Amino acid sequence: MRPALEDMIGAGALVQAIRQADPARSESPEAAACAAVFASVAARLHATLADCVSGRQLHGLGLAADISWAAELDASGSVPILGEDGAFGALA
Repeated sequence: MRPALEDMIGAGALVQAIRQADPARSESPEAAACAAVFASVAARLHATLADCVSGRQLHGLGLAADISWAAELDASGSVPILGEDGAFGALA
């Protein structure tokens, strides 16, 4: 088993956005750790994602473009919502 660095980075990016929107909001030690991981790689986000195990796997599968997509910040104004039927959809 290996830690999923890309998940920690993604969670940290979300924590950072929440901090900016609501600085008084409390957070767990786990959230703070993810935010610290994100802050430590933000300046070289694409390179870090490309070099982690999952990034190298994507590259090997011919899916390197997915790394660029994953490294985009604030790229969408919508959030997927998990419906009662188990499928994702847009918020109505």
